[in-house]
Amino acid sequence: MKVTCPNCKTTYNLPDGKARPGVKLRCTVCRQVFTLPQPEDRQSVVKDSEKIVSISIGKSDKPEKRGSSWRFLFLMLIILGGAFAGVWHYTDWLEPVKTMFKEHKQNTATTESEEARAARIAAMVNRLQIQNIRQYTVKNEKIGNIVVIEGKVANGFDEARELIRVEASLQDEAGNTLVSKSQLAGPTISLFQLQVLSEAELEQGLSNKLDILTNNTNIPPGGTVPFMVVFYSAPEQASRFNVTVVEAGKPQTEKN
Repeated sequence: MKVTCPNCKTTYNLPDGKARPGVKLRCTVCRQVFTLPQPEDRQSVVKDSEKIVSISIGKSDKPEKRGSSWRFLFLMLIILGGAFAGVWHYTDWLEPVKTMFKEHKQNTATTESEEARAARIAAMVNRLQIQNIRQYTVKNEKIGNIVVIEGKVANGFDEARELIRVEASLQDEAGNTLVSKSQLAGPTISLFQLQVLSEAELEQGLSNKLDILTNNTNIPPGGTVPFMVVFYSAPEQASRFNVTVVEAGKPQTEKN
């Protein structure tokens, strides 16, 4: 016998043995309790003392809503995941996030311990000697006083080196570093340029790729490469300076 819940309209197939007029039934979907109508009066109600029969035994003609909800949620997750992947790979909307993850990955992969860095630099310092070093102050028309440190790096290795990078620092009387700056060796600029060029123009001149390619590649054993580092806002308490070689690679032809 087919029985329909008056509340949620779910239809069930109730065995004939349980389809007695006046019996109380409980819907397994909405938990509504209702009475099976009497044949002579379909709106009659049985006494509360009569037994309530659950109709979960019968098979519902309506599919369960819970299973459909889970399938819908799973489908939505797949759609959202695909949309996010498309935005990640084919648009620049998430570029700041991608940059953040990339920098974090690079820092995690390339960061070396302080002990390893110190040992690497010490090995290069013993073979790459700094020569003709001097520090002086220049009055620049646009910036004011700037501090210049320049010199040469001599290759003491038995093989060629290139892309030598130095790190210069200004220190106080106790030898504490106040400010530091790294610079690829190779480019230098004239005293006149130091006096008249802006900070951006000076930095462009000290990063000249042609000078780097000409002076700082395939440096033979015993060869030298010039360097120049400029500080634009030197601390007033700076009274000492220091220069260290921090990078020196092998020419590409030797690596292959």
